[in-house]
This record gives sequence, C-alpha cells and structure tokens, in this order.
Amino acid sequence: MHRLDILSIKTIGLLIPSFALVVALLCSCNETTSIGADLIDDSEYFNSLQADTFQLLVNTIPHGPVETAPVVKIFSDGSADVREYMLGTLNDPVFGYSTSELALQVRLSNNDIDLGEEASLDSVVLSLRYANLPELYGETETPIDIEVFELEDDIVASLSYDSDQTFAYSASPLGTKPAMTFSKDSIYLERYVQKEDGTDSLATDTLPPIMRIRLDDELGERLIAASGTEDLASNANFFEFFKGLYLKTNTDANSIATFDVRSIYSRMTLYYNRPGEKGLTLDFPVTRDDNVAVISHFEIDHTGSEVEAVLNQDSPNGNELVYLQPMGGLGFSFEIPSLKDLGNVIINRARLDFTVIPESDDVYESPSILRFNARAFEDSTLTRTVEFFKNSSDTVNNTSQYSLPMTFFLQDKLEGRLDDREQVIFVNTPEQVPNRLIIGGPGHPDYPMKLEILYTPIED
Repeated sequence: MHRLDILSIKTIGLLIPSFALVVALLCSCNETTSIGADLIDDSEYFNSLQADTFQLLVNTIPHGPVETAPVVKIFSDGSADVREYMLGTLNDPVFGYSTSELALQVRLSNNDIDLGEEASLDSVVLSLRYANLPELYGETETPIDIEVFELEDDIVASLSYDSDQTFAYSASPLGTKPAMTFSKDSIYLERYVQKEDGTDSLATDTLPPIMRIRLDDELGERLIAASGTEDLASNANFFEFFKGLYLKTNTDANSIATFDVRSIYSRMTLYYNRPGEKGLTLDFPVTRDDNVAVISHFEIDHTGSEVEAVLNQDSPNGNELVYLQPMGGLGFSFEIPSLKDLGNVIINRARLDFTVIPESDDVYESPSILRFNARAFEDSTLTRTVEFFKNSSDTVNNTSQYSLPMTFFLQDKLEGRLDDREQVIFVNTPEQVPNRLIIGGPGHPDYPMKLEILYTPIED
C-alpha cells in the first residue's frame, strides 16, 4: 500500500464485499448517473481504509448567463421541466445587487374576438399567480415598487433565451404598483351578477394568491377598438398588434417572488360593459400552452460587496468561505491534487461534505438543491451531472449541511478516464430560484469542507 502522509486512515469492517459487485456497479454507470449513491454500509467492508484529510483547492467562480426560456424545457430523455419565473430585486450586504425582470406575452383566449360595437371599458388588469414554492425571498415585509411597460421587441415562444438578453420597451409604464409587498394570502374579488329580473348584485370570489396590477385605460381602449378586426383574429396577428409586457422593480428593493405563469390565474383581463350588461370580461392568458414566450432578464453587480473582494483574490480563493448565487451569479470549483496518491484501489464510498455558515441564511434562505457538474474543459456540453439536497441533521449546532456522493466519479477520475473534467457546483435550476449560499471552505476553523473516501487496496 502507498504511504499517504496527507491522510488519516483507519481500518473498518466485518465482511469483504464482492469484487464482482463493485466492478459491476462501476461499469453500469452512464453520463447522467455516474456519481452514484452509497449502496453498501461501511461495516460491510473488510480491511477497508478511510481517508478524510485530502487537500482541496476550492475557488468561488462566476457562473455566467443561464437559459430562462422556453417556458417548458424538454430534456434529451424526453422529460420536461416547467419553469417558474421570478420578479424582484435584492440588495444583499454580502453578494451585492441582483434583479430579475420579466418579458412576457399574453395571447387570445380564442380567435376572431368581437365584443360588439357598444362595448365600453371598465378596466384592464394584469394578474400573476404566485408559485406554491419557493417561498417569498428576502426582506419580504419591505415595500417594493413594480412597473409594467409595453414590449417593443418581438419575442418568440419557440426560441431559447439566456438571462443576459435585453429587450426594448416603452418609455412610460402601462401600469404601476408602488409600495406593495409580495403576499401569498388569498384574495377576494367582487363581481357583478345579473339576476333574472334584470337587476345587478355583487358576488365575491375567493382566489388563490395573485399579484394584480391595473394597467392604463389607454391599453383597454385600444383592445376594445381592435375588437372585430384582424388584430384580434388570430394570435399571430395579435402578437404584431401587442407584443407583450415587461415587468421590473425599483433598484433599492430587497425581495423576490416567484410566479406560476402557466396557471389559469396568470392572465391579462379586460373588464368591459355593454348596454344592459355589466361586469363582462375577456381574458388574455399568459400561457395556456407552449406557444407563448416568457423570459427572465437578470442583472448582477458585485461592486463593493464582500464577494467582489473574494473574486479579486488569487486562486484558490475559497479556503475559508465559499459563495454560491443563482441567476447566473456564482458557483465553485474544486480540485483534489492528491487523489491519485491512493494508488490502485477500489473506492467503496466517497462523499464531499460542507456546511452552511450559521446565521448566513437567516434573511436569505439557502437553496434546497445544488447541482454538481463534471464538465469537459474544452466542451462544456460533455457534462456529468448530479443533484443533491440540503439536510439539517446537526440539530446540536443548528447547522445545515450538504453531502455530495462521488463514489463512481472519483473511481473514474482515479483511473484516468476523466482527467479532462472540471468539477463545479452551482445552485440547481438557477433560473428559477433566488436562494444564495455561504459555506465553509476546507480551511474554515469551525465548519471545514471535507472529502471522505472509504476504499479497498488492490494488491499488485
């Protein structure tokens, strides 16, 4: 066995594992499942050794733009992910400024819309249904100002858009909602109900959590004037007539909400009357199918923040603290320079553990899921990926931890099959969640990042 001065080693075990089983497990992995979970308990290994003091070289790194459209993302295996969309701004004392703005289309509820010649405007309202998860984020009691503009650029539902894509929109807003707070309380709306005797009464509807913003009457008048014309004959014509909406928030806000754009409650509604008829409505859904575009635009600025100072340090910059930020912000890379000092071994179990710095997520909650990528240096499309979850197992110290299983990946790395791969970790679905994270690096005095490997030497 090789002498490993950098490792603390102890002998474990009662039973020897089947070598054929281990080889079969190693050979059965593929690009999307190659990391693997821990399938065998430590006690089942005889004469196995444990190493847990590997040197780790860790760097907080920029992530870069992320894809935010189309609304439904189809993967190569045929599965699909329906995206949810964020709106809001954070002014984080550690990470700096970040904001999520929204460009979206609304569509006709049916073709050849004709409201009649005597239709008159009551109002026009944009509604967006709050997503069930994640929860509202940041200082959610702090007021936030929302502005809605009219898009001037075409957006196309079938195209992919990254988060750095910009769009032209009107100089003046179509609607504003100043000093509001995001809320997941149910709302109550009154509407006119016409009785059989021709008189009107008010009924109250209870609706799920929705953000509602009244838009300018000028837009409502335009929609009524377009009734019965080619502009409301088809969605293709309508998208030329009205390209969509653009939503943004004030720069000094400090909260973000996530919205379910595919909900039936996400829509623009025209309220109108006709002689003898009150409280009529015409809905323009945000998206009833996959033929409507919704796109997030993210801006991130670390100027003057703690993170900016870290990014300006020499490599490795993550010895004590490591930072992750979604929305194309930050992740971290890590290297294990002494891994091959293990020599000729079978890796029975390998796990990278790291801890959320206590109190760092009191206001800005840490993410539930992270994503490990082992991506080729020269072709980032060649990537092994695994998602792993936060757990709160350390109730004594009141800390949350993450554990990344790396058994099969490190076996391949040890045998030279993945020398062209960079190991990086980011927040999972970074286009849909705002949760950032501060963890202890390998040199943190109280919460060090640690790689633990249980292995069996193979006699030459």
